[in-house]
Amino acid sequence: MRLEFFPYPFIIGSAILAMLLAILWRQKSRLSYLLLFALFSLYLLLVFGATLFPIPVVTSARQSAASIFSRVNLIPFDYSRYFRVNPTYLFLREIVANILLALPFGFGIRWILRFRARHIFWQALAFGFGIETSQLLLCLALGMYYRGVDITDALLNALGVLCGYGLFLLFSRRFAALIQHFQLEPHAGSRSRS
Repeated sequence: MRLEFFPYPFIIGSAILAMLLAILWRQKSRLSYLLLFALFSLYLLLVFGATLFPIPVVTSARQSAASIFSRVNLIPFDYSRYFRVNPTYLFLREIVANILLALPFGFGIRWILRFRARHIFWQALAFGFGIETSQLLLCLALGMYYRGVDITDALLNALGVLCGYGLFLLFSRRFAALIQHFQLEPHAGSRSRS
């Protein structure tokens, strides 16, 4: 038996998001901020669902913490356990998927929080290691190794955050240049007649 993300955990998370939006609305937050906050929070909720669910309901004997820790991969980019796996599948599943999972975080975090650009590196590491640590803690709480805990996943997630932040910088500069271009253009109706 397993606890699925849909419908109940998703509904609970959505209800918490609705309460947070109501609080922000009462604090007179701008509508654009509320929309971005809602989209970013929904993304985080879906990441939560993708990385922690389905959760098995354990009825058998529990595994020891030592047994769970022995299966944690602490060697970066060690794919030796995948020696029988198709390399294309490995590339798409392990590398591209982990980067793509974190890309929206890097792109969206600056819309939600103000911080210095040099802090993005630490936020990227916190995002990647936060996911893997959550998986490990859940495995320990269940007494069962049901999710792969891998330092490579954390590093690839961090890379995804950095790539997303790079896209944010590129987008914001292009957007600012576009706005400035249209503000400097003379309007056809504003030209004086000679």
